[in-house]
Amino acid sequence: MMRRALWVACLVACLPAAAAAEDPCKGVEYKQGKVITGLVLAVATVDKPQQVACVDQLGKQLTARKHLTAVTVTVRVPDKQRLDGSALAAGKKVGAALQAAGVPAVRVSVVVPRAEADEPSIIQVLYVDRALRPVARVDAVHGNATWAEEGGAQQPAKVGDTMEPGAIFRMKGADSLKLALADGSVVMLEPDAILRLAVLEANTEKVRKAELELIQGGLTVNVKPQPTGSTFKVVAGESSATVDGALIRLRRKEGVLVVEAAKGTAVVGGKTGSQPLAEGQATRALADGTVEAARALLPAPRVTAPLQGEITKDTTLNFSAVEGATVYRLEFAEDAAFLKNPFVVTDKTTSARVPAKAKKGKYFWRVFPVDKDGLWGQASRIHAFTR
Repeated sequence: MMRRALWVACLVACLPAAAAAEDPCKGVEYKQGKVITGLVLAVATVDKPQQVACVDQLGKQLTARKHLTAVTVTVRVPDKQRLDGSALAAGKKVGAALQAAGVPAVRVSVVVPRAEADEPSIIQVLYVDRALRPVARVDAVHGNATWAEEGGAQQPAKVGDTMEPGAIFRMKGADSLKLALADGSVVMLEPDAILRLAVLEANTEKVRKAELELIQGGLTVNVKPQPTGSTFKVVAGESSATVDGALIRLRRKEGVLVVEAAKGTAVVGGKTGSQPLAEGQATRALADGTVEAARALLPAPRVTAPLQGEITKDTTLNFSAVEGATVYRLEFAEDAAFLKNPFVVTDKTTSARVPAKAKKGKYFWRVFPVDKDGLWGQASRIHAFTR
């Protein structure tokens, strides 16, 4: 019985200590240059274990901020404490603790401003992050695309949203998303794509270095011409493609990277070497690191009917056969850029019925031949019909 009583007493007494050990600051928020803690930091408690642990935690968190440029320890106290030096000494202890946790000494300063009559006497930690220039903007989005800042929570993508390096886009369930990059290039994300903006920078000579990480799914890039020495790279696991052109398609699935240079050129690399692609060629970087030899894209089918005008539910879409095609990919949308409410159907024949998903209104469509390995060929001309 006594042992049980002792256990209960210890449980009641030890729980707060355990919670404090887990989060000595009682919650931390970094907001508009101020570090806000649940624990009040004060001169009188500067040597107390919980405050010491909290300052150490803040130091580690500040050290982890990639774009941190300055940290200021502000000790606001009445004139009496300012004059006797106790406030400055406490501020220096906090500054030293932040440095011990990893914050560079050159970024830490201590100030002791006078507290107003109605202000509490506290120690406040302020910070400055280097302002980053946005590297991408959402130009169009249809569906449920989301994005997140590096380390942040996912949020719905909206036209006009801007992003810094490290942003991640998720297209699960989404229809389409168009990104305008700061260098003038354009990226179109396909449904189920996950993309990370790794790097986009330029030196004083405007030589650009761009790197995107394709985690899954597909995208199409239109790379704006840049000065000699510029690079635009898409990384997919241990494979990559350095691309240059107006229409380069890339898809990643089950460790295989497909690159199709419909308009432009590319160099596709893997563990075992690299393969250059001329315009109109494609290749695959396989999961084992092998990069296949370049192959010609299948030629575009020719649409034979309907070329335009109104259709009925019994109308069929007809196009010419392409040698080497095992299936045809038909794309539909309410705009010629294939951004507004797009959808896809596949057919093994060259005569397909208009999908029931196409409601009343005007639709644009095109067709791609697809070979036995899933590589898309050149697209047909775009046609339209009204239903």
